[in-house]
Amino acid sequence: PPRFTTLFPYTTLFRSVKIYSSDGSIRVEGLESAEISVFDAQGMLVSSVHGATAAFGGLKSGLYLVKVGSQTAKVVVK
Repeated sequence: PPRFTTLFPYTTLFRSVKIYSSDGSIRVEGLESAEISVFDAQGMLVSSVHGATAAFGGLKSGLYLVKVGSQTAKVVVK
């Protein structure tokens, strides 16, 4: 089963946002619309989109930082 990391669950700007990894990808769901960026452990930008949901596939195993607007979460891809 996917491992869920809920990002800032108590803010009014982002309600019930889910950021999780599944099958070598990172998924972001539950936004109204925002800039979503994924960085690798070295801080290099992997991908960036603007939208309400996003799926970043084909990722190697490791630690990633997911930035949604001005908030950042750590996600492990196995």
